[in-house]
Amino acid sequence: PAPGPAALPAPPPPARFRVEDSPRELQPALARAEAAVKTLREQIAARLAAEIASVGVARSMAVCRRDAPTLAAAVSAQTGVEVGRIPARLRPGAPPPRPWIGPLLEETSAKRAADVAPVVVDLGDRVGLLRPVPLAASCLGCHGAADRVLPEVKLASDGGPGGFSEGDLRGFYWAEAKK
Repeated sequence: PAPGPAALPAPPPPARFRVEDSPRELQPALARAEAAVKTLREQIAARLAAEIASVGVARSMAVCRRDAPTLAAAVSAQTGVEVGRIPARLRPGAPPPRPWIGPLLEETSAKRAADVAPVVVDLGDRVGLLRPVPLAASCLGCHGAADRVLPEVKLASDGGPGGFSEGDLRGFYWAEAKK
């Protein structure tokens, strides 16, 4: 019998760099990605703080799930840079991460945020940025271990992401900017 077509080798993974080691040709796109991530981070923090002040911690839990995607879409439209957040622990049924993010999530799954450096990925026509999000002490009332979660949060919670300690890797901000 005639041999079948030869399987093509898998393409090499995209080149990755630490932010400070990224090549000069990636710098303009990286700067736009960094600015978009900063804007999104600030907008989510401001929205969450305003919601907590207005309706309390338990009723403001939905900000991360409900408002963060809307804010990300607005920042993306405003800057021309796709931007978002992804949890370090993907929930069942959650959409899969972008292909370039998946391997990085796997590599960082058991690490503390301080042990994970921001990563720049050369995606060919775009530059990817993945910036870790450490869990802050102020977040333990919702995302901490069971004994740290506020009673009103336990009552209102849908069993969402908890069990974290201060400094754990909560997730990442990501961005993709055209070169």
